Parts: sequence; structure tokens; C-alpha cells
Amino acid sequence: MGFLIKYIVVFAVGVAASLLLVPLVKKIAPAMDLMDEPDERRIHKKPIPRCGGIAVFIATHLALAVVFLGPWRQLAGTVQLPEWGIIFVCSTILLLVGIFDDRYDMRAWFKLLGQLGVATL
Repeated sequence: MGFLIKYIVVFAVGVAASLLLVPLVKKIAPAMDLMDEPDERRIHKKPIPRCGGIAVFIATHLALAVVFLGPWRQLAGTVQLPEWGIIFVCSTILLLVGIFDDRYDMRAWFKLLGQLGVATL
């Protein structure tokens, strides 16, 4: 299989996962109280889900799993499995900060502290 085809397959896994997960996450958002309610600062008129990062996180890591755990390790270049583990842990922390912000409307400085904390890892 050509090198370009391998990249296309990894990309397709990410896109397919996103297309499947976004509607699912939109359905569970109200149950998790992750809705953005209209107010004077927002332009939308109906509540909208705020947790799209969950779908992006899962889709991204599924695509990375194809690279790191599949037969195409050479697509990862010099990045090794332990480094993906670090990426996974850091992105999980960022996801949790994002979900916490979506749920509780964190102050911007607190979000920044969480992001800077992850960046130092």
C-alpha cells in the first residue's frame, strides 16, 4: 500500500470517528448539563451543546491509535509509543479542563493556569 494511502486511511479514521461521535456527544450534552444557554452576551437563541471537544479528543486519539498500534509505525516518524502516552495524558488533562469549563464557566485565568500547567509537562 502506498505511503499516501496510509495517510489517507489515518485521516479517514479521524473524520469518520468525528462524524459518528459529534451527534452522539450532542445528544448526551443535556444529560451532562453541558449546554450553552442564550443570554445577553450570546447571539444564539436556543441552547447549544458545549462539549464538542470530547468528540475531537476521541477521534484524534483513534487516528493516533491507528498510527501507533497499527502496522504503519513508520507514519509516526521518530515519535515512539511512550511519547504518545505523554501526549495522551496531557490532552486528557486539557480535555478535563475544557469539560470543567463547559460545565462550570471557569474564569479565564484559571483555564490559562491549567493550560500552562500542561504545557510545562
